[in-house]
Parts: sequence; C-alpha cells; structure tokens
Amino acid sequence: MLKEAIEKIAALALEGTDLKYYTRKNGSIEVFQGKDHFTDSNPLPGSALEFSALTALADYVKSTLDKPWREKCKMVIVDSPTSVRLASEADPVDARRFTLAAVKPVLPAPHPFGKFISGEDFMICIQSRFVHAYDYDTVVSSCAGIRRNEGAEYKDSGVTQTVTVQSGLSLAATKQLPNPVVLAPYRTFPEVSQPASAFTLRVTDGKDAGPLIGLWEADGGAWQLEAMQRIQAWLAEALDGQDITILA
Repeated sequence: MLKEAIEKIAALALEGTDLKYYTRKNGSIEVFQGKDHFTDSNPLPGSALEFSALTALADYVKSTLDKPWREKCKMVIVDSPTSVRLASEADPVDARRFTLAAVKPVLPAPHPFGKFISGEDFMICIQSRFVHAYDYDTVVSSCAGIRRNEGAEYKDSGVTQTVTVQSGLSLAATKQLPNPVVLAPYRTFPEVSQPASAFTLRVTDGKDAGPLIGLWEADGGAWQLEAMQRIQAWLAEALDGQDITILA
C-alpha cells in the first residue's frame, strides 16, 4: 500500500513534464531520462578493473572490451603520480559518475626521506631506488667512504658539511659534501621518465652506530606536478585518435 502511494505521488509530481520515473529493486524511486541513465536494466558496472601499467590502460581503452560502459568513459584522470583512472561522464539525471579502470604502479619501497640511516643502508637505497643519473655518481662517491675517526669533527656551516672520507686501506681525507643534490627516485609509472628534484644531503655522527646519512626533499613537492604532466603527455600520445580527454 505504501509503495503504491509513493509511486502515485511521484507520478503526480512529474505530470506535465517529459520526465519519467521508475522504482528500483530496493524500493527507491528515481527519475529516468534517456537510454544513458543507469537503471536496473542498465546498471552501473561492478568494481573497477585494476591495472599496474599505463600500457594496460591504453590497450583496454583501444579494445572492444566492456563496450557499453567504456563508451560512457570519456575521461582519463591523473589523480597523482601513482594514481590514474578511467572515469565516466556525469549521469544526465543524477550526476553520478563511475570509475571503470584504475592504475597504480608497482614501485620499490620508497627511500626514507627526512630520516638518518646507516651508511650501509643508505648505499643500498641509493643504488636500488634511484635512477643512476644527475648527481647520483657524486652522491655515491661522496658517501661511499664516510667513516668516523676518534677525535674527528663533522664541520657544519648549516649549508655545507665537511666529513672524514676513507680514501684507502688506512688513509683518510676530509671532503665537502655537495648540497643541494639533484636525484631522481623511482616514484611514478615506469613508462615515463622519473622526475628529478633537489635534495639536501646530511651526515651526522651516530656514535656507536657510526656515521648516519639522510636525504631531505627540497623542491616543495614540485616533482609531483611534473610527474603528472609527463603521465598526461604519455597518455595523450598512446591514446591519440581516441575520443577521450586526459586531465591532470
């Protein structure tokens, strides 16, 4: 009885308009306008597909898979350096939109920026989590032989540091650490070139733990915008000729 009464009220409210209404299986009433509106017979897709490569997304967009829903998806949105999604336009009636596919890259564990770590851990991280370009060789050569001698001092002006560097089996020399340094960690999709940015390189005395080395980001996060723009450019080339807008 209550359902019939609600449907009658809805019908009266829409009387004289070009709009129609229907009752969903859960009892809710929605306005229907046009074949593109999502109804029980024209449902929203299930959970979004999950990819780990931009190439997979590009292949999917150019394929004939999931055609009814994919034709409604006119936007590729670059949300961050590690998140891209294929999204629909807003529904013409209730303004809902859905995500048909999402992409997140498989990346190595991030370097512990803003933290001092042992010289051994630092060398492992710098060699496995950074592109071997820009100031990479300079950082490796400067930090590879850092050691602590009894009575040695770490001279620090707040901008540059001078440390003791092992230069042979028993010889040691002082060396000024470079600052800032430009490095490119692996932190976005491998299909695009990794954005480089400035870092502050610091060393401190860890006493019994020996010298500790740390890197601090010094570009204010500008690398993220550059990474998103590179992703956008890559997708624009990969999806050339497709009826789709790429937003970053």
